[in-house]
Amino acid sequence: MRKVVRSRVWRNPQRLIRKMAKELKISRGSLQTIVKRDLGLSSFKKRKVHFLSNKIKTKRLSRSKALHRRFAAQGLDQVFSPMKNFSPLNKHSIVKTIEYYLKHFYYP
Repeated sequence: MRKVVRSRVWRNPQRLIRKMAKELKISRGSLQTIVKRDLGLSSFKKRKVHFLSNKIKTKRLSRSKALHRRFAAQGLDQVFSPMKNFSPLNKHSIVKTIEYYLKHFYYP
């Protein structure tokens, strides 16, 4: 089955997995497993992206450094965390979490 799928994908890489599964009379999930795990392929879509020239890169770098200096001097008022809403019950753990994020992510 892998050889058949490999040859079909090789001939037409834009072929839909759903259609190929119908043609081969196997489930879509099984075909996705063959394509992703066994053949090591993954789908992607080409997109137009913003071109970063050297001038733009240096400008962005200088702005980010200026922001970093400004907020390092002022201190941090807001902390963004992947945790859910902070509860007042465990203030000690909240303080430790904030210290960890500041130490590892904001001021390396």
